[in-house]
Amino acid sequence: MPVGSLQVLKNGLLLDVMVGPSAPLKALLWRQSKEAAPPIRCNFLVDTGADNTMVSEQLMRSLGLERTSQTRVVTSTTGPTGQPSDVYGVELVLFPQMPQSKRWGAVDVIARPFDGLSIDGLLGRDLLSHLVLNYDGPRGLAYLTF
Repeated sequence: MPVGSLQVLKNGLLLDVMVGPSAPLKALLWRQSKEAAPPIRCNFLVDTGADNTMVSEQLMRSLGLERTSQTRVVTSTTGPTGQPSDVYGVELVLFPQMPQSKRWGAVDVIARPFDGLSIDGLLGRDLLSHLVLNYDGPRGLAYLTF
């Protein structure tokens, strides 16, 4: 099983990710003789406290994708009633620099504002549940096995 290593940084576990149009959307556009937007390389924070994987609204606009649905997101900043947020279908690739990267051809992500932050998204438990996370605090490393 492939293993990707992450350095434990002051602001958490940052992960190199590629985000682009979902495989089904790319196939549909190909059949229509249209080009899909190229995937964008970005940084995600591994967040074991997040139920869902989230991507910046700005990144979704850059890809020119249309939302597939909407959901209500409840966080400490939205209050108990939550806030409506757009859901997008994307292709997501972890460790794109590795020969055996982890790829989801079609996965739903929630678009959220990440204004002023140095990350483009959060890798939540919806996708972490398909991986093994080992955290080695004394060595300042973490490993994702897939």
